[in-house]
Amino acid sequence: MKKILITLALMMALATAAQADDYPYLAFQTADGTVKAVSVTSLKLTFEGGQLVATNGDGSYAFPLTDLSKMFFTTEPTAIDSPNASPAGKDIEIFSLTGVSLGKFDSVQAAKAQLEDGIYVVKSGSEIRKMLKK
Repeated sequence: MKKILITLALMMALATAAQADDYPYLAFQTADGTVKAVSVTSLKLTFEGGQLVATNGDGSYAFPLTDLSKMFFTTEPTAIDSPNASPAGKDIEIFSLTGVSLGKFDSVQAAKAQLEDGIYVVKSGSEIRKMLKK
């Protein structure tokens, strides 16, 4: 009986390790909806001065613990940014994820006031970002 339990525990541990290989990125979501995904290759997580610091071969990223809403593994390397303002004198244009233009706005805040919860593409000049409205 003891051998069976040890064998089952070993099989479950191996299955869990195999599943972790399917997710090459760890994503961090802040309270404002911003998501930053970092590669798990050589990833080191530390806590310093009220911040979670994620360090890997690409660099170091700090997230205030009071602003961090969740962490999750993902297969997608893209991040959802939370643009706060458009460059002076430029309108921003909002698109659905299917590419349909939803209109031009003076600011991201003005657009968010009129949009339903969801993910959108924001174009401001030559800059294009994804935005989460919740």
